[in-house]
Amino acid sequence: MRFFLTLIATLFAGALAAEPVSLDSVTLDDGRVLTIQRFPFDAELQLDGQSILEDAGVEMFDAGEAGILVQTWHGGNSCPYSFRLMDKTNGEFRQINLNSDRPEVFAECEGLISVIPELATILTERYSTRNMAKGYIWYGYALEEFAVPIMGGNAPEPEPGDMVTRWNGEDPYDFLRDPVEQKRLLRVISEVQFDDLSWLMSFRSPAYVEGDYLLMDGCVKYLCDAQNAIVAVRVSDGQPFVRIYDDGAVTLGGPADEELPPAIQAHAARYP
Repeated sequence: MRFFLTLIATLFAGALAAEPVSLDSVTLDDGRVLTIQRFPFDAELQLDGQSILEDAGVEMFDAGEAGILVQTWHGGNSCPYSFRLMDKTNGEFRQINLNSDRPEVFAECEGLISVIPELATILTERYSTRNMAKGYIWYGYALEEFAVPIMGGNAPEPEPGDMVTRWNGEDPYDFLRDPVEQKRLLRVISEVQFDDLSWLMSFRSPAYVEGDYLLMDGCVKYLCDAQNAIVAVRVSDGQPFVRIYDDGAVTLGGPADEELPPAIQAHAARYP
């Protein structure tokens, strides 16, 4: 518990907002030197001048007792990043996922937020409407994963008007991560359905206001005709409506005794 409270205090002191500082060279405990050599189209991690890792990009960060965090990326737009931890005493990559064909690699497809050397902790992010970040902490013998959840216990109650229209032009992902809007949506769908909604809106356009409704829709990339969803929030009273279409299965959230908003009706006509 003490560690968790210390971690949260550190996060809110600025770790989430701080850019991690990369290193161009590191001297290991045995005197050997790690360096990064950058070329026009790729980069190498070198140990005493010998290449030990290469990719489109390589960066190093001090992770305290966890070792040296090595970030690589391959230059594509699908899961570009992966991470390794190097032991400062011997220059070897730590074995983290013992049952994997690449046991030293972790946090693939995640983006680096911060490195907290004092806590031997690494914070990353991946598409999630439930968590602010993912964390990895080194306990001296293993790297353990944990979540930094979005806390909404003290969030105010959802209201109409400006509290709805503030999302005009914004990314629906931010709407779904907002504790107030989570409360609003959970009035008409379950938590499991909310998680389905979040995934089915992972590929999306900015929210927009049309008439008396804030509208947002999205889909699963490359599967938009089979897996998609739409959310409509009435500006005048803050009432939400949700329609989820998942391979022919439909989930509908909203008052049972009201006519559906025009955008929801249009979605139903297109995806019956």
